[in-house]
Amino acid sequence: MVVFSRNYNSMIKLIFSIILAIIIIFSSDANAISLSSPTPANGSYITGGATYNFTIIASIFVVNYSNPSNVLVKLHFGSQEVWPENRSIYNMTCNEVNESSLLCYKEIEIVAAESGTKEYYFFEAFEDGNYTYLGNISSPLFVTIDRLPPKITALNFENNSYVSSNKLIEVSIEDIHSGVDNSSVIAFIEKNGSISIQNITQINDTKNWKIRINTTEFENNESVKIYVNASDILGNKNTSLLGVAFIDNEAPELILISPKEEEEIRGIYLVNASLRERYAGIEKVTIKVGSLEYIASCEKINESTYSCFYNLNTTLLKDGNYSLEIYAFDKANNSAFLSVPISINNKKPSIYLEAPNYANGIVQINSSILGRNDIVTDVFIRIANLEERMSCTQDFSSCSYLLNTTKFSDGIYNIFVYAKNLYNYSVNASKDMRIDNTPPSILLTQDFSQIYVKGTFSFVIIVTDESPLDENEIKLRIDSKDIKLNCTSTLQGRRMQCGGIIDSKIFPDGKNKITFLAKDLASNLAYRNVEIIVDNKGPEFINLIINPTYSKNPTSIYFEALVRDHVSDVSWVRLIIRAENETLTINLRNSSRWSNSAFFSSFGSYYVDLQASDINDNVEYYANVGYFFIGTVECGNNICEKYENYCLCKEDCPKPSCNIDEEVSCSGGIPRCVKKNYCGNGICEANEDCENCKEDCKECETSLITTTIKVGENNGKETSKEKIEQEKSGISEQASIIIEQIASTLKENSYLLVILVLIFVVLLIFVIKIKNRKKHIIIVKLGEEIK
Repeated sequence: MVVFSRNYNSMIKLIFSIILAIIIIFSSDANAISLSSPTPANGSYITGGATYNFTIIASIFVVNYSNPSNVLVKLHFGSQEVWPENRSIYNMTCNEVNESSLLCYKEIEIVAAESGTKEYYFFEAFEDGNYTYLGNISSPLFVTIDRLPPKITALNFENNSYVSSNKLIEVSIEDIHSGVDNSSVIAFIEKNGSISIQNITQINDTKNWKIRINTTEFENNESVKIYVNASDILGNKNTSLLGVAFIDNEAPELILISPKEEEEIRGIYLVNASLRERYAGIEKVTIKVGSLEYIASCEKINESTYSCFYNLNTTLLKDGNYSLEIYAFDKANNSAFLSVPISINNKKPSIYLEAPNYANGIVQINSSILGRNDIVTDVFIRIANLEERMSCTQDFSSCSYLLNTTKFSDGIYNIFVYAKNLYNYSVNASKDMRIDNTPPSILLTQDFSQIYVKGTFSFVIIVTDESPLDENEIKLRIDSKDIKLNCTSTLQGRRMQCGGIIDSKIFPDGKNKITFLAKDLASNLAYRNVEIIVDNKGPEFINLIINPTYSKNPTSIYFEALVRDHVSDVSWVRLIIRAENETLTINLRNSSRWSNSAFFSSFGSYYVDLQASDINDNVEYYANVGYFFIGTVECGNNICEKYENYCLCKEDCPKPSCNIDEEVSCSGGIPRCVKKNYCGNGICEANEDCENCKEDCKECETSLITTTIKVGENNGKETSKEKIEQEKSGISEQASIIIEQIASTLKENSYLLVILVLIFVVLLIFVIKIKNRKKHIIIVKLGEEIK
């Protein structure tokens, strides 16, 4: 039962597969025709001028195929001159090869066209609406006409020349179309109608072939004709006569005249040989000694005799024993050889020359004779048109000459030193030396006189010279310290671009000098001093005037700052005024002085800091440079309150200790020790006026207000005596300041406070009008009379 079950299953699968195949076959609409095996083959060669049978195999895979008449195969054919418009189309005759293949053919006569001409064709098959092609109009099959035989050219043989069995004749055999049939290549010689095949072989699969003629069967000076036969793949044949050759089986006779065997030679020695050559003539004679090999010159003496010679420079070889070998070849490649032992002895003096590569000024040239200095008679030096005897020791072991290079133009000169000797040996030495007495040129790419430098700054210099520069000697000198610069070389070292970065903080502010140095290889030194303006520090605070420094009631305070920048100009000055609950910043305006005014309505202490910048953005901050107080001061209780100082309350607060040439200044509300009678401290002192100290006392046309405030014992208040210069301000300016303060008050205080401030402003304007009518006002103790 198991076996039956397995056979049953297999049978079911087989039946299912057959049914499936039948379904696939009958459901397919695609009939197929395949074209293959065309003749002639695509890309092949033909000779033309004959009838050619074009064939194609049509493999057919069609349903219900019954006979060949269902298939139509066509041949499209035409030469390259008419293709494709005027091509011919032929119906091909097809015969059944088997059930699925047809062999179709068509004979076409192809005329004899020029070699290289292409004949184009392709095949077309049709069956029941289905087309198949082998080739097409744009990519047809083709054959090429080849009617030319191979070209045969002799490479190293001339007509009527001599040959021997030692000579290989080279020929080139080339066919540019179908190619050479190597099996057809034959070389033979012909003598009186008798032909003799010769050996010919291809050279390394190239188009070149070599022929070796067997000349031993012929007599010397007998002539033969040399032929080469070759065909191409299509059988186009060429039998080419290379020419007539004369036989020479006799080697030259070689006789060495000089040197003799075991002869010692030196210097330039004439090697001489005699040759006898009766037929072909001498091709070449070579002379070999050690590693040196030369071709000798030969002169024909008579019909068969030659004289050959060569001037051998033995100094090119080390002294010692050698074999001198001579090889002679005739034009038929017959050769002769002989060898003789010789010795070379070229012991002679030599010169060691010592001269710099580059020179300027006076330079010493040194030389010394090495080796056989016993045969030296004198030593000379030659430079351009100058020739002088060198100063030498008795044995010529040391010679010198002082050369004044300034007598020569800059340029390259050859230093030539030679020694005269007993044997007329050529004993000399030479060396090229560049004379350069011109220092380099240093160009600075920046004009530092027009700029300020701060922090780190870069520079670039360009150094040029007609001679190469010494890259290691291009330096920057700062305070006698030389710093090597990094350079990029161009123009064979005659131009250097060098740069670097300098930290300007190593210099004090102000004008400083740096020096650039450059040397060329001749040690010509150039230097360039450059002045730089360093500005790393901000403005210096000199003095601050605050007027008044004390007021019982809210008031307008005038500020005047004296700041100086020792290098550039002051750009801006601002005051930072710190009160108990607020900080105010005031920008000072620069007219003749840095000044401004502001109204202060709050009571208490005000501490003033100053910040200033120069035009190079160097900013300095000075803390606690000024102080003023608004409100009631309890002065006279012998207690220096926190809000008091010596300037505000002299009775309670101690006076600072100053040097003997200093005095206490309270111009800014803080006691400071300043030099007495010093123009430039910002204080117009008793011995100063606008004429002798314009810096402190302003311009002469400016009115001065000198205010002295004294507080006597009756009210317990006293301040130190001050002289304060203040430029008169118009009522309009002061009024504008007051208006600004009112606007500020409107934002912060109640309506009641605003009314009180307005009343105060009206009174203050009235007071200001009275003050501006007077030139000087002196305020004394309350209750005393006006002085």
